[in-house]
Amino acid sequence: MHNRKSSRRDFIKYSLSAILALNFGCSIKGLLRDGQHKAAIIYGTKYGATRDTAAWIKNGIGNNVDLLDVETLDFEKAVSAYNYFIVGSGIWIDGVHRRLKDFLSSESVNMHKKVIAAFVVCGSRDTTEGGRKRIKRYLNQIHKPLGYKPELSGYFGGRVIVEQLTEKDREALIKFYRKFLKQELKSWDRTDQKKAVSFGKKLQHLVEAYSLNV
Repeated sequence: MHNRKSSRRDFIKYSLSAILALNFGCSIKGLLRDGQHKAAIIYGTKYGATRDTAAWIKNGIGNNVDLLDVETLDFEKAVSAYNYFIVGSGIWIDGVHRRLKDFLSSESVNMHKKVIAAFVVCGSRDTTEGGRKRIKRYLNQIHKPLGYKPELSGYFGGRVIVEQLTEKDREALIKFYRKFLKQELKSWDRTDQKKAVSFGKKLQHLVEAYSLNV
């Protein structure tokens, strides 16, 4: 008899716990869905690989984040409209997208601790010491104007389609490939949808945590 009562009490206790947990989870999604705590991915791209990567990251996070192209971004309006940001850039010969660096530098005070993650899309790989150093240097170009390192940083493979390059860019890359890589320029694609979505899923937890503390 005693065991039956204990089992009933345990059942009620666990049922209440499950209901409370469900309500807690729903309250988080409700906050994000109602727009009380807004997140945005701000990206800088040249030929589209970073735009695609940003969209995949958004898919991993869910529908609670907006995609903003830094080329068409109104800096002041964006900072006032969103509570926190994920920022990312493609990498070219001169490094991180110039307008993204301008945005981070000009709004660093207003954006203090608002950037919760950063990423770069580049041709370097993390399988060599030199590649890892270059990736770190690219991410530092985002971290430095912010004045701090966001909680999560990542890198993704980029893409080069020779036929889509401007004449100026194609000539610059041909020289770079011949001088530093000792090979001829050719098209390649190392974008990774699965990796980007996985990064977004990690960010989902950060988005939810920050939503509760804004």
